[in-house]
Amino acid sequence: MFFDRASYPAHRRILYALAWCVAAVELGLTSDHIHKTRLHYPIVAELLTTACLTIIWAPLAIVFHRRSSSSRVGGLHFESIGTFVLWCMWLVGGGIATHRWPNRAVLGPGHNAHIVLAAVAFGLTSLGIFTLVAISILMEYSAIYASSASSNVAATYRGAAMSEKGPNPNPAVA
Repeated sequence: MFFDRASYPAHRRILYALAWCVAAVELGLTSDHIHKTRLHYPIVAELLTTACLTIIWAPLAIVFHRRSSSSRVGGLHFESIGTFVLWCMWLVGGGIATHRWPNRAVLGPGHNAHIVLAAVAFGLTSLGIFTLVAISILMEYSAIYASSASSNVAATYRGAAMSEKGPNPNPAVA
């Protein structure tokens, strides 16, 4: 078979492990920022929440991989929905944080400025990782569709090309 969907979950497992590690760092950075400052920005709380959800979601998504190997699509639908929700949350969090704190000049000097810039950077890194995960999910969906379409085309061709007198070179004229 030309299309093999078994290669995509292995890559996604690595990406989910990387997303878990980046989310753990993001959790530390945002919680440190909230702990040390009196100004509480809602976007920092959103990044903190998204990091917590990513830490919970990454092991669950790996469980869906094991379940999806037994059926045709299986847990791939649930995995794609959860990944899409987290991708949207990282997109909003990273976008607003980047708009609010685009560079070091806006934040000023100090240790807190380094923490905020690092939190923004790790938020955008998580967005990139989840983009790669989404691309891998879409590639697996296309491999499933291609394998089912190729088997349906082959079955249709075998059924239409054979007639009572042997192979029919023109299946439209049967």
